Amino acid sequence: MIAVYCGKATESGLSAEWTGLIGVIAGALIGLLGNFLLQRYVLQKTQQLELGKIRSAFISQNVLADILKFLDSEAKYHQQLRVCAAPPMLAAWGAHREELSKIDAMIKMFEDATINDDFWSLLRQKDKFEEIIIHQLPKDKQKILNESVLLVTKIKKKLLASI
Repeated sequence: MIAVYCGKATESGLSAEWTGLIGVIAGALIGLLGNFLLQRYVLQKTQQLELGKIRSAFISQNVLADILKFLDSEAKYHQQLRVCAAPPMLAAWGAHREELSKIDAMIKMFEDATINDDFWSLLRQKDKFEEIIIHQLPKDKQKILNESVLLVTKIKKKLLASI
């Protein structure tokens, strides 16, 4: 394309020096335009990466830490329920559940229905323990605790994968 342009330039009456200069200027402009477009693309991608890093850091520091702390407290609470034999002891535990609505709101921020469903399944495990304790049922509390631990693990994996 440039050769055709340069050929026409020589037919127009311009000297070889001017034709060469026009070719150099055209090449420089094409190079500058290409470099500008490439740098612009790189800048946009870098900004996207930085925004992702900032979002990830914010979620890790302000949201994920609280959720993980709650999940650990819930697992400990279920372990306490596993060894509990009398209903009066139930009222003394579970103080971490005062922040349940806050944690629920944080989990809903992830907009993942499976995480939300697993979270509520985990919370319903407490009801199974209390039913066994209150009614003195001969059910296996260790099995319920194992289910709780698996739910906690599943939720943590999904939360960490979603960052």
